[in-house]
Amino acid sequence: MQTPRPVPHDPAADLVVYSAAFKPFCQALLAGFSKAYPGVNLQFVDGVSTDLHTHYWGLHQRGEGLPDVIWSSAMDLQMDLVRLGHARPHRSAATQALPHWARYQDLAFCTTLEPLVALRHNQYLGPSDAISTLQQIADLMAQRPGVLRQRMACLDIEANGMGFLAMLVARAQDPGFARFIDLAAGMGLQGHGANPPLVQALVSERAVLAFPVLGAFAARAVAAHPALSVCTSPAARLGVSRVALIPKDAPHPDLAACFVDFLLSPQGQDDMRQDGLFPWQDQGHSDGLPSLVVQPLPIDDGFGPWLDPQARAALRQEWARLLLA
Repeated sequence: MQTPRPVPHDPAADLVVYSAAFKPFCQALLAGFSKAYPGVNLQFVDGVSTDLHTHYWGLHQRGEGLPDVIWSSAMDLQMDLVRLGHARPHRSAATQALPHWARYQDLAFCTTLEPLVALRHNQYLGPSDAISTLQQIADLMAQRPGVLRQRMACLDIEANGMGFLAMLVARAQDPGFARFIDLAAGMGLQGHGANPPLVQALVSERAVLAFPVLGAFAARAVAAHPALSVCTSPAARLGVSRVALIPKDAPHPDLAACFVDFLLSPQGQDDMRQDGLFPWQDQGHSDGLPSLVVQPLPIDDGFGPWLDPQARAALRQEWARLLLA
């Protein structure tokens, strides 16, 4: 393994990373980076993607100190920053080794690839219940309304950027989206701002079905709770990535470049594998999940529809009908 290049370190300077991957789930990665760069003081600020994005905009508008790296699974929020000119170019052997779907103009880089899945509580839903697409969930609502009424949990798209993107893609690509909206509006839907409370709703049996759940959280959930399982079917799962970018006005761009390159290095990818974060090299597969067909969402020139203001406003209008008061 090639050791990342050393960098001069100003003791007064910290490398600040905004991360939508929570710190407790990044221990091997953070330890690996500290070992590779023992002189760098890393401030790892974790939180929900939408909150981090909002905080970045507040800092930018006030002219206050910005983070050096933003690392988030809210791919659309990341790509919107790129579109608006907020990303600093970075080109290295590590970024150039990425496949074309995983990098955009030396400005944004996919570091992971993990499927979005549905989780079920086995006491209420079983293997015979086909659940992976919104069309299948709509069919199940029609067939078993008594089981699902007010006991379906989803990511709140207003609070969670990755959840918003997942539903935006489903609105465009899932033929059952409109029927799902119509049926779910009368069933009641629990909204949660992040994956941990989404999983906890199942554990507590307040919900019997949860979606969309990031593969990393789903794998941890089924390992810790035998009553839960990942819903399987032949349908392809949307594969989302934790996208890294360096803000244009990052205070320490050289250190930021080292962090991005470490994420993409063999060591960084292995550390993320240990943390259960689905490195992109594994193509969306993990020993913790059943075999699934994973279709990556590329960050290429075709990403534009996911940033379209009219489509995003329409989704918000439709989704407002669903959540429980």
